[in-house]
Amino acid sequence: MPPKKKGKKGGKKKKDPAVLEMEEKVARGIKENMSLREGIAQRKDLTRKALAAGVEAASTKDGAVRELEEMQEEAADVNAYMSKQYKMMQAQMGLQVNQLERDLHRANEDLAERTAELADLRRELERTVREKDEKISSLELKMQNLHSQYQNMLHSSLDSLIEKLKSEWLGFEEKETGLHQQYKSALLEFGLNTHDI
Repeated sequence: MPPKKKGKKGGKKKKDPAVLEMEEKVARGIKENMSLREGIAQRKDLTRKALAAGVEAASTKDGAVRELEEMQEEAADVNAYMSKQYKMMQAQMGLQVNQLERDLHRANEDLAERTAELADLRRELERTVREKDEKISSLELKMQNLHSQYQNMLHSSLDSLIEKLKSEWLGFEEKETGLHQQYKSALLEFGLNTHDI
């Protein structure tokens, strides 16, 4: 016969504190294990998400790098084109500036020649006007002298003519008186009276 079990006095028997401590440690370990597993699961999920984000970021980065390289190539092409255009424009501007400088130099030379010609013409005109004025003054003086001479000659000629006419008139009167006497004498010889005729 199996030995009789001792009856329980006053209910449950208290557990050994070492066992309780061990059970607590096991429960705590289980909790920590569960917590660690949850943390590892969360970390795995975060790692998976981070890897996916990294892959996406790498893809985005590669696309951005390609886009940047394309933009840099386009910028380099635009820069080369603009540089070429600028050099062409600069060369054209240089040619135009040289041509304008040559035209300006020619225009200045022409202006200097025309100015000199104009000065010569002005001097020639002044000389011609001066000579004509002198000639006119000389002719006016000659005309005044000639006028005085002709006036003197005319007065002298008229005075001489008047004197001659007076002299001729006196001679004519004397001749007429002589002729009159002769006719009167001839009429008297014929017995005619001059009062009867």
